[in-house]
Amino acid sequence: MPRKSECRVDCMGFVANEPQLRQANGTPVINLVVMENEYWKDGEGNRKERAHAHNVSFWGPYAETVDKLVQKGAYVRVKGNLRYRPIEGQQYDKTAEIRGDEFYLLDDPRERGESTD
Repeated sequence: MPRKSECRVDCMGFVANEPQLRQANGTPVINLVVMENEYWKDGEGNRKERAHAHNVSFWGPYAETVDKLVQKGAYVRVKGNLRYRPIEGQQYDKTAEIRGDEFYLLDDPRERGESTD
């Protein structure tokens, strides 16, 4: 019997785009860009920071739920499987995407009275 294998991702960060719900072959899908910051100290003790953008997609009823709850600037936690897909127009390059199956709204900018523009 084959053994299950998967690459799970757990990511927390701020939503960098205004999510747009769309249809793909009749199935609802929504894409988010979640920004995560990495901090460290260099060899001289100076604090360094680097931002990473993670593409996340939710499909089906979950996409519709995310669409109702999330806007740009929201602080979220997403979990899902890492997937690779080809980049259009390029023969060999691929891009990574998190196919989300869990979602948590940790902080909503609307509750803080912040503009998301």
